[in-house]
Amino acid sequence: FKHNIFFDNSKQASWQDIRDFYNLDSKQNFKLAPKLTKKHIELPAFTKMKVKFASQVFSHSVAAGLETHAALLRSTCTDTAEFVKKFDNLFDAVNSSQRKCQKPLKCAVTEQSDHMSFFQTTLDWLGTLSVRDDAGKDITNNIKCIKGWQISISAIMQLWTDLRNDHGFDFLLTRRLNQDSVENTFSEVRQRGGNNDHPTPNSFRHLFKHVCCSKLLTGSIGRNCETD
Repeated sequence: FKHNIFFDNSKQASWQDIRDFYNLDSKQNFKLAPKLTKKHIELPAFTKMKVKFASQVFSHSVAAGLETHAALLRSTCTDTAEFVKKFDNLFDAVNSSQRKCQKPLKCAVTEQSDHMSFFQTTLDWLGTLSVRDDAGKDITNNIKCIKGWQISISAIMQLWTDLRNDHGFDFLLTRRLNQDSVENTFSEVRQRGGNNDHPTPNSFRHLFKHVCCSKLLTGSIGRNCETD
């Protein structure tokens, strides 16, 4: 959003290309990227923390739209489209939730799938990324998400090797590796603690019991009776 990203030595991805594409596409009756809205482009407060905005920007439709309108927009649009498509593929690979899917990388990781070769290629590609500020200074080391992606991809590759060779796993659904369930649990505990949002182990144990009991006594969605 703030800086241009250089990759594969001479290619350049720019947020301005996505902004220009949105301004052009939003005026059409039949949009190439209908999910792209002004909120994606302006990024108001707190939206930068929502992953869905990133996944909707780094999507196949946005990449295809940028490529289609490249002749009408800036010269770097083709490079930005390639950058967007690479991250769209990466999002698919780390978000697989079913054994079979129309998009190969969104299928489960198996011994026959292309995930391992894709992950290795993506690791090498991430190593070519270079981020520069407006003055042309290289600030790549300040952009922590690049290193984070490299760590996450390496961890998935090592985990799959261990699960397959030592534990007999036939497949791995990468969506199960996120920490949402842990964050949701901690959020529930903090809400029960009132002003005590940093509980001790002992108070956490009591709060956790309280959360479990209250959830067990919550009526199901398809119940026949009204809530007591």
